[in-house]
Amino acid sequence: EVRHEIDRTPGAKYCVTRQRPLPRDQTGTIDAFFESRQAGHVRESVSPHSSSTFCVKKATGGWRIAHAFNKLNNTTISAQTPIPRKDIVLDTMSGSTQTETTGDNSLRSLFTCA
Repeated sequence: EVRHEIDRTPGAKYCVTRQRPLPRDQTGTIDAFFESRQAGHVRESVSPHSSSTFCVKKATGGWRIAHAFNKLNNTTISAQTPIPRKDIVLDTMSGSTQTETTGDNSLRSLFTCA
C-alpha cells in the first residue's frame, strides 16, 4: 500500500473538483485507461482530494490524459529543502554507474552503487 501525505496550509479544506463530461472524441482515451486499470497497470486513488480529468491533444494527433490540480497546488506548502541536482548526487556516489532511457516524453534513470 502506498502512503503519502501532502503538506497543506493550516485550515485548508479538501480540494474536490467536479468532473466535467468529456467530448465524444476523447472517450476512447478514457476507455483505454480503464482497460489499463482492469489489467492492473493503474490503481484507483484513495486520496481525499480530487481533480477533474481531461484530455489534451498531442502533436501526433492522439490524446494525453491530464489532471487539473490547481486548487491542490494553491494550498500545498512548498518543500523547504531543495532537491539536489542529479550530477551532484552522482558525484557523491563512489563508483556509481548511470543508465538512462527516454521514451514517451519521460526520462527514467537507474542508479547503481558499485
